[in-house]
Amino acid sequence: MNKKIKIVIGVLAIVGIIGLIVLAIYGIMKGFSFFATLVPVYISGSLIVLGILSIIAGKLFLRKKNVYKKIAPKHIVLETPLYADLIYIIGIILLSLGLLTFGPLFSFLKGATFLLGFMTFFILAMIIIMVFRLRYALHDKIEITSDFIRYDDPDGQSSLTIEKAQIIEILHLKVFSYTRYGYSENAYSYKLFIKYTNPNNDQVTFELKPEDMNLKLELLVESIAECSYPIVMRSKKILEGIEWEGHHFKED
Repeated sequence: MNKKIKIVIGVLAIVGIIGLIVLAIYGIMKGFSFFATLVPVYISGSLIVLGILSIIAGKLFLRKKNVYKKIAPKHIVLETPLYADLIYIIGIILLSLGLLTFGPLFSFLKGATFLLGFMTFFILAMIIIMVFRLRYALHDKIEITSDFIRYDDPDGQSSLTIEKAQIIEILHLKVFSYTRYGYSENAYSYKLFIKYTNPNNDQVTFELKPEDMNLKLELLVESIAECSYPIVMRSKKILEGIEWEGHHFKED
């Protein structure tokens, strides 16, 4: 990471968070609808449109050809480009600011005090989260080789390196969700876990969350398999502890 860029992003993050805290305190004192009186509708509407377009553009830049780098036959780096991170995160911030200052929305929710307060709190929290993510936007890389897997912390500057000899199992788990109609083969999500032995000979299970780095889970699974790591596929129902082999659905 370039040191100057890191300092600039850090300063912007601190200033942004302080500003948001001040706005939140003022909003609690005066009522959150005051945000809508500060900005004309055409400006807040433009922020919403620009935010949505930026989010879409940021997602388009996160396709495999932009995040997948093959250094050698058994050496793959998955890393989101800086511009993709910035466009995506700034898009969410612009969209949030637009919603927070959009007069017609506050007029529509005028009678729903609880919903209005919850929505405002959620938007402010989302902006703060995005400002923090902007601070670490350059530190989001997963490196897979035939000897180790290195996983950067997207919310900090640390990283975890797991040697191949330490790995006990890599589990690709399909979790079936419980809906109002019960379990369904069409309602599910995927998770990826690495079970390994740490230097103290303790068994540790660590969940890989590439989506926190704006990377697709299936691309990570594909890259791990390409570097000749065996991946175990199992399934389970979200409210039950029993796992079974494969990714097929099991009736009760």
